[in-house]
Amino acid sequence: MSISKSYFVLNDKNIQRLEKFNLDIDNIFSFSRNGDLNLYFRAEKISLEIKTEFNQVFYLSKFMNYSSQDRTYDKFFSVADYNIDTGKHRHTELGGNLYHDGEDLRMIHFEGFIQIPSRAINESEQKILLDEYSSYRFLGDESGYTNTDFILNFSFPNHNLEIPIRNTYILVSDIFKLAQMNLITIPNEEDNNKDCTIAELQAKITELENQLQAQQSAVNSEPILEYEGDLPESTNADKLADFISLIIDPELLDNGKLPTYSTLHTRLGHRYKDKRKIPSKNTIAKYINQC
Repeated sequence: MSISKSYFVLNDKNIQRLEKFNLDIDNIFSFSRNGDLNLYFRAEKISLEIKTEFNQVFYLSKFMNYSSQDRTYDKFFSVADYNIDTGKHRHTELGGNLYHDGEDLRMIHFEGFIQIPSRAINESEQKILLDEYSSYRFLGDESGYTNTDFILNFSFPNHNLEIPIRNTYILVSDIFKLAQMNLITIPNEEDNNKDCTIAELQAKITELENQLQAQQSAVNSEPILEYEGDLPESTNADKLADFISLIIDPELLDNGKLPTYSTLHTRLGHRYKDKRKIPSKNTIAKYINQC
């Protein structure tokens, strides 16, 4: 994930800017420890070896993968048991590559932001100390959504790793959330001699808020479907209803008829790219046979 105006790296210059919001280092540590503000660090590479922006190298020891189709628990993989040079890969919307051998996930390669758990933040000593016992998640988008497809565990040379606060990032959307909770105050443009930085920040916050509201409206407007037939015991009725809501779109049909499983899978992929997960070809075949 690239760095955009939606992110603040907490360097000295930006920390000074944030003081206009009554958000200083003490508050950043306090809000982060309490879970009101998320901190992230940027990893330049995730395969077996991870390198951070501040030149610390550590290792991905294992990760838990959730199926992109039904998000059911799969299993832990030992990274050392797999070779990323074998198997096919596909690019993901989160800036990474998933390596597959048939239907089996073999390896993940990813560059982006990783959320720092609140338990890793020591407010009194103002330290951030990653440990090998915590689980870590990728940042999924610029509104603060974390990617739940992968839960990571790391191995550090000394069993832990201290992250300098000035090499961490916060999201503009999280600043807005702090203001919503009345934990900070976003000043008016006139109060800061029409400071351009404040104006840009407020504009970006408004843009992100509108995006979130639009996404929520889309979710709320989705029809609620019920399936009244006799389902096999192994069938999840909610997932079947969700599948039906996907394929009733006339634009997916061929003269009012369902296309082949492969064609339907391809059209769903194009229609919902970067918007939501779509079922696999096998899942499409299973559910169509039950409809």
